Amino acid sequence: MFEECGAVWRGDRARTFLRSFGHRGRRAIAATAAANVLSRRELQVVRLAVQGLTAAQIAEQLAIGERTVETHLANVYAKLGVKSKLDLVRRVAALSLNF
Repeated sequence: MFEECGAVWRGDRARTFLRSFGHRGRRAIAATAAANVLSRRELQVVRLAVQGLTAAQIAEQLAIGERTVETHLANVYAKLGVKSKLDLVRRVAALSLNF
């Protein structure tokens, strides 16, 4: 939000403040920047995952291995600061990742 309105300095201060909260603060920072840090393939996997597809179904649809899907999901969870597919579904709208 700060960067969108040109307040880069305030954005940096907010991130510094959040880092002082340790792991939770770093997760919050990651979650706010998540839409910009997901790769094209990760976004494809997320889109299918929030539709309720299993890893096997996603793998079949994208012509990749099931383990690759699981790796993409693990990376997405780490980048977005979520712990499960249910958390991911809840966060999609909040992160402007509407599909």
